[in-house]
Amino acid sequence: MAILLERLTAAFRDDPAIDEYALVPCASPNLFGDEGEEDLGCIAAQHKLAISIEGALLVYLHGFRAMQHALAAIGAEPTDRASIQLADESSRAVLLCNADCAGAWRCREKLLPHLDLAAELLFSAMLLRTNHKSGETWAHRRLLLSRALQAAPQLLSEELSLVEELAKRYDHHYYAWNHWAWLDRQAACASEVLKLDFPKLAFATPSHYGLFHHRLVRLQQQLASADPSANVEHTALEALLPVEVVPAFSEEWNLAAKLLGTFAHLEAPWAFRAQLFALLLEQAASSSHVASLWHSEVDRAQQLQRSEPAAARWALRFQVHILQELSFFLADQDAAPLRDEARTHLEELKAGKDLAAKTGAQSAGYAKKDAARCAKRWPPTPAQDPKFEVVRIGNSYYRKLVVDENLKFKCEENRRYFEEDEAEEEGELDEQLLYEGDEWVFRMEMPAIFHKFIVGSRARNKQKLEMESGCRIVVPKREELEDCVYLRARQKQQIYSCKALIELLCEKEEAKLEYTHFISVPLAHDDKFRQLVDQFREDVVLQRFAGIDASIFMPSRRMHFTLCMLKLHSHAQVDEMKEALKDLSARLAASSDYGRPVLAHMKGLHIMTDDPTSVGVVFTTDRSSALQNRMNALSDNMFQLFQARNLVSSQSLMSQRLLSSDGQHAEVKLHATLMNTKYARSRFEERSERETFDASVLMERFGQAGGALSSRAKKAEAPSHGFSEGLVIDSDTVCASKDEVPASALAELNRGCGARRYGKVKQIVGGTLSEETDAPVTNFAASQPSSYFAELYKKDGLAGGHAIMLGATPENRATALEAVKAYPGGLQVGGGVTVDNALEYLEAGASHVIVTSYVFFDGKAGVMG
Repeated sequence: MAILLERLTAAFRDDPAIDEYALVPCASPNLFGDEGEEDLGCIAAQHKLAISIEGALLVYLHGFRAMQHALAAIGAEPTDRASIQLADESSRAVLLCNADCAGAWRCREKLLPHLDLAAELLFSAMLLRTNHKSGETWAHRRLLLSRALQAAPQLLSEELSLVEELAKRYDHHYYAWNHWAWLDRQAACASEVLKLDFPKLAFATPSHYGLFHHRLVRLQQQLASADPSANVEHTALEALLPVEVVPAFSEEWNLAAKLLGTFAHLEAPWAFRAQLFALLLEQAASSSHVASLWHSEVDRAQQLQRSEPAAARWALRFQVHILQELSFFLADQDAAPLRDEARTHLEELKAGKDLAAKTGAQSAGYAKKDAARCAKRWPPTPAQDPKFEVVRIGNSYYRKLVVDENLKFKCEENRRYFEEDEAEEEGELDEQLLYEGDEWVFRMEMPAIFHKFIVGSRARNKQKLEMESGCRIVVPKREELEDCVYLRARQKQQIYSCKALIELLCEKEEAKLEYTHFISVPLAHDDKFRQLVDQFREDVVLQRFAGIDASIFMPSRRMHFTLCMLKLHSHAQVDEMKEALKDLSARLAASSDYGRPVLAHMKGLHIMTDDPTSVGVVFTTDRSSALQNRMNALSDNMFQLFQARNLVSSQSLMSQRLLSSDGQHAEVKLHATLMNTKYARSRFEERSERETFDASVLMERFGQAGGALSSRAKKAEAPSHGFSEGLVIDSDTVCASKDEVPASALAELNRGCGARRYGKVKQIVGGTLSEETDAPVTNFAASQPSSYFAELYKKDGLAGGHAIMLGATPENRATALEAVKAYPGGLQVGGGVTVDNALEYLEAGASHVIVTSYVFFDGKAGVMG
């Protein structure tokens, strides 16, 4: 690092005229046409300096430390030449790497009496050519010039050349024009040079507002110092302006006209011309010459508007702008004809008469909006200075603004309309709103599972909803399990807006949730039909097809047609669904089809995919149009009822392909599932993904018309019951399972024995549980915790249910304890209960403990306690 710093110092010592530098990926000799590609860290030639990026980092770190040590050695008064030289070299190296390092500039300011002023100006100019937006560098350069201009006025022209060079190199250079303005204030003795150099860049950067701003400031200064009584009435300008300012103003006036002739498509020249017009009006004492000036400006704008389509937008806005300035001027003048003429022109612009045809719809729209704003302040009224009165408070005096009692504020004028709008927007939610403190509160029913979507990642969704609606959202804590959110706001409209946004969000996110229930038509009322299904299962299992075992078959008592899947994630939604089903039952009972039986003739095997070698589901169906039409008619009534109660949406039904392409009629799929690999035993044991099997041979043997199943199943009929029995209107119809487990399984689980295996609530096939195997067949595995089912028992008043653990593992024990705590005194615990842990379950809330496996151990009677 020290070597790089020495090499950099040597470069400036060998070539003091270096005027440009750059940071490059590799500082090698081939940058300047020499041989060699080695990275030297820094290299100088032809008055240019190159520093590698990697070398710049090392130079900066070492140079900053060296500068700090040198400053510490120098102290308050620099006297040590070695320390001064080290501080000079190290601060220069730091600034080459970071031109905005304030510490390095303070160091050089401290060393300024010992530095060469000309060399320092050259160094700062070199930095500005690369770091043209470095505010610290511009400030240091002004410090240097404040000391140098007094002794060397010729530096002014050199500085103006630098400003011109930087302004041309970097368009819209704010720092360069501010530096020019500073020079104008500092070099009053050389103002003629500034006057000559100033207009040069007007045509180089015609879209730069900063340039015109400085020109206007300069002109205002001249107008402020001129004698207003010295006027010569030859032209309109001469009549309105002091004679000594006429040349300067004429120069700016003509410059604006030339810029508009060349750059009419830019906004800045138009704004410059309008501001010059405003300066003229400030100097005018009467309206005698103002009318001719205004007419000439309007004619010029309309001419450019017709000849330059790209300038139409700015020409129209220019006319509105000068009309605004004219309105302020006429407020103190008695010039009714000119005021009426201006008003007529404003109305034409506001109406947009023929503007769209001449200038385009967009430009005409901008002009109409600007004219409408101007018309609101017409007719112009004289501006009144604010009035104050002095009041004394304690030992201090203050100015108090005196406000006219008749003054109407804009908010008060609109208050009546606001109150009317608010009264009109009173809606159906008003009765549900509560006023607490200083805000309205609304309890919005919302299943707890949607809370995560409302909050979002890192609460971003919640913050966005609150910002867009102005309403505060309070989400209950997770352990509270409330199916709602609370909306709080000071205005009712904010609550309405937030509620609508939340509904849109939840409707969008609902697609990510799994199905929880389904509506089905049971098919297993007939004993003969069940026997045929059982016989089919035995025939297939005996064939020992690869990937097929007894666990993937649908039990015959659970055969059904699924009409639709549902997403019911709260107790309130389940209760609402039960009420909807009761309503549907009443409607069907009153229909003419109630007494007619529903017959289903099952025939053939079918699969869901086109590839019989990879099958997950095998089903049978009745494809007769009579049954299909009746099921569609039933589904139409059912879907309409569910949609009216917000239990299912059209989007959900369309995604299940249960509606026609136009979404107007139901088109349900009558599939009776016979085999489904979701029920496979291995899936629950190994927690693996869904399996498939090769059904080619199965379809050949059983799937054709002459096959065993079709020849028997086509004779099988669903029982001849009416709709009231075919569609069971109770908890058996609404089944809680995302895997399409039929309703009967849930009914057995809710009223019978809930087994817990691996910490989950399951229903198992009783005959498969034995000491020889550790893998009983699972009919149903719930995703809800055990406390969920215990609360259902408690809600329905079903006491005496059994919570059986399949092994006293820590997970199963925790699950059983969770259930008895949720329903104290209502459940019995069994499976793995011993004299050591029985008291724990009883104290947790179990009504009884089942100790059969403990009392009868190894086929012998034991002793309990």
